[in-house]
Amino acid sequence: MSLRQTLATHVPQARPQESFLRAVHSHLVPLGFEAANTIACVGVCRDEITRSFVDGVQRTWGEAFNFSSLGGLLFLGKT
Repeated sequence: MSLRQTLATHVPQARPQESFLRAVHSHLVPLGFEAANTIACVGVCRDEITRSFVDGVQRTWGEAFNFSSLGGLLFLGKT
């Protein structure tokens, strides 16, 4: 089974990275979010395979605050 077939079977709502980033951007801009007034935050696994996603977020929103850790788990404490 190909990756596309596996995704279609198990995660039918999955979409390509660039499509996801465009959709997020198009939903947030009408709400007043733009690169000049937004700090993007990324919480993904530190593995190099996630680098293209972080780069895509930064292309859209500018420098992103990186919450990444092993496994992509956020350990932010309690406020």
